[in-house]
Amino acid sequence: MNTSKLSLVSSLLLLSLGQNTWAAPSNDALASAIDFTGKIPYTTQQNTLGATTEAGELMSTCSNDNKATVWYKFIPSVDQQLSLDAFGSDYDTNLSVWTGTSHPLTEVACNDDSSRVKQSQLNWQFKAGITYYIAIGGYTGETGNLIFNVTPVAALSNDKFSDAINITKFPFTTIQTTVNATVDANEVTPDCAISGSGSTVWYKYTPSINQTVVFDTFDSDYNTVLSLWTGSTQPLTQLACNDNMGAQQSQVIANLTAGTTYFVNVGGVLSNGVVAESGNLVLHLSAPPVNDNILAAKVINSLPFDDSMNAAGASNETAEVSPSCGVSSNSVWYKFTPSTTQNVSFASLKSNYDTVLSVWTGSTHPLTEVLCNDDAITSDDQEKTSQVALTLTAGTPYFINVSGNYGASGSLILHAETVVSDLKITQQPSATVLKIGQTATLVVSITSTSASKNITYQWFEGGAGNTTRAVGDSSNVYTTPELTGNTSYWVRITSAKGSVDSDVATVTVDGATNGVGIDLQGKSLSTTANFGLKVASNQRTGNNIKVAQTDNISLGATINVDPAHIGKTADIIMVGIYNGTAFMRKGATWTVWDGSISGLSSAQSNVTLTTVVPVSIFDGSFNGLPGNFKVYVGYRVDNSIMFNGNEPISFLVQ
Repeated sequence: MNTSKLSLVSSLLLLSLGQNTWAAPSNDALASAIDFTGKIPYTTQQNTLGATTEAGELMSTCSNDNKATVWYKFIPSVDQQLSLDAFGSDYDTNLSVWTGTSHPLTEVACNDDSSRVKQSQLNWQFKAGITYYIAIGGYTGETGNLIFNVTPVAALSNDKFSDAINITKFPFTTIQTTVNATVDANEVTPDCAISGSGSTVWYKYTPSINQTVVFDTFDSDYNTVLSLWTGSTQPLTQLACNDNMGAQQSQVIANLTAGTTYFVNVGGVLSNGVVAESGNLVLHLSAPPVNDNILAAKVINSLPFDDSMNAAGASNETAEVSPSCGVSSNSVWYKFTPSTTQNVSFASLKSNYDTVLSVWTGSTHPLTEVLCNDDAITSDDQEKTSQVALTLTAGTPYFINVSGNYGASGSLILHAETVVSDLKITQQPSATVLKIGQTATLVVSITSTSASKNITYQWFEGGAGNTTRAVGDSSNVYTTPELTGNTSYWVRITSAKGSVDSDVATVTVDGATNGVGIDLQGKSLSTTANFGLKVASNQRTGNNIKVAQTDNISLGATINVDPAHIGKTADIIMVGIYNGTAFMRKGATWTVWDGSISGLSSAQSNVTLTTVVPVSIFDGSFNGLPGNFKVYVGYRVDNSIMFNGNEPISFLVQ
């Protein structure tokens, strides 16, 4: 499947989402926007769980499915250009700037995905005396831990080599505009610029000691070329150059000699070989950590082990493989060779940035990944730090990698210790049946050697391993809200020695139907249609289960047709959601779906509806496609659609 991101506006999907009620953030409404006037540079952090969309609020023009917005307010006293971003946030954000006094406002700028893929960044020239509102929303209503940064952007003053900005402090970070930058006479194009380079700006740095320096343009909003030069006049002598490091930004690592002046050139890649890209440049100079590569990995000689370090300036090595559980860079390395076979926990708890922690074997890149964790859900630091616990074999060297999720970096604290697997579930949450409008109480029991205060419980609504819908408090007992449809739950139990997931418990609502009806305009229709759903793998059969990528998977459904439609001719429709991206089956082929009901193709056409219609959806493996899947199936008849909106086929591919 093509996993390119789509913006979905679909009544089909809206009707299939369950409803939860959360307290809204204090700045959920425009009228209560947080004012950061006079506080530039500005950084804040908040949880957006429970955020809503107001009546009359317009969608951002760069995302037609932007919801769950929170609001900020800014009234500049002077004209100034600012960079706004949501870097460090743990969900898919959209950022937009608006003017006006009430909804509907007028949008003046927006960004959906920056170079960090999921987080947003934009730059805008703010005019003195105008009231601006900044909206930050979540793609398809996602919420989470939001980090909002506002930074001033310096004007273009270093267009010429002779005007290079002198860097006098280390480490160093600056943001400036390169719009209208040119190229000096006799300026040499960097040899790594495959498509050419233009719109260049200049910096210079003279180290007082011999040192290794990391230069990078991470977080810039255009495609950069970064190069390092020596000399006194053009043409200079190139020492190092990089066009793309992972994405559109660039990174150079160089050994510098004390007393030598080095010139840093940043240009924009030529589009169509003619026009050079420009925008807001973010330039960093930093020293790499001592354990930036596996040859210099810090050796863990004995357990327990604790280490604190600044990971800023870390880089990725040539042929280094990215961890499977996160989009990460800025990696540092540790090495441990156990003398006996033992269970060991590695954790980045209390680190101040979003980490990805992974364990590897081998001696040179590419290494082989053993285990990976992005977000360890603990009482210490929700959703940012990482933890793995695994059995290590005596005499085998293991490399432990800690990297920054989406380029994050900061103060790292790594703790390693020998652990005894101390969590065992003695009572799984039980499936139950209740009447419409009733609540269910789910209970999990464990045995553990950890103190009860060090054990946390996090309940989730959905299939196995699906952590997108956290519910409940940290308790072994969870009481559901009043339910009107079948709903599944599971719980993750965590201690300092690891975590364990419970089985999925499905609460069946007696008298409820998992069928939903809508007309072709998306208006709800009543129906008695029901759907029997099946996921079958080599190992397990059911719904809301975990399967392996190599398993042979069979997806099917049995449609119990609404009596009003029996005997009529209909089209069978199928929609799949993979990690937030929607696909539809068109004949025998799965293809990207734009989310519109009118654009929904038929998997089968001209099917005569009998009392029961069996449907085969998919047979095969999902090799190379790890993640969460949801599948909806139904039929289209008499200008209406009946589908399993209250209970999708759900499974997690590991």
